[in-house]
Amino acid sequence: MMNTNKGLFERNRVLVTIIFLALVALYFATNAYVRDSTEKITQTLENTVVTDNVEAELVIVDYPRPNSIVESPLTVRGRARGTWFFEANFPVILNFGLDNEMQSYATAQGEWMTEDFVGFEAVIEFPQPTADKGELILMKANPSGLEENEDSVMIPVRFR
Repeated sequence: MMNTNKGLFERNRVLVTIIFLALVALYFATNAYVRDSTEKITQTLENTVVTDNVEAELVIVDYPRPNSIVESPLTVRGRARGTWFFEANFPVILNFGLDNEMQSYATAQGEWMTEDFVGFEAVIEFPQPTADKGELILMKANPSGLEENEDSVMIPVRFR
């Protein structure tokens, strides 16, 4: 009778050990998956263009990407809805430190009197910033000056 209990104990011990090892493996696999997912989400957030648009996407910036290292002259490229332009332009501002900013204008690369996307390009020349980080701000053209017609897209950038 003792041998039967001892055999049962041995089998249960092996079974408990296998279950324990399976749970440990599952824990590490789940942890690795969560870590990879978190890194992907963080990476996605770092590459997301910050916008206060409530409507559908109005501006797509191809360059520079968020947190890119930029230098002068900076060429900004992308696509914006025709409604962002006035007379084929909209303002682009580069903030690069306390009270330091340069302004330029993005120019439509095609017919801008549409609600479709229109390619644009802007070039901003600026002195070597003392700051490490800055912001590129694309502002919807607003010839009326009315607050309800204002909109902008902000892209964080870095300097060498």
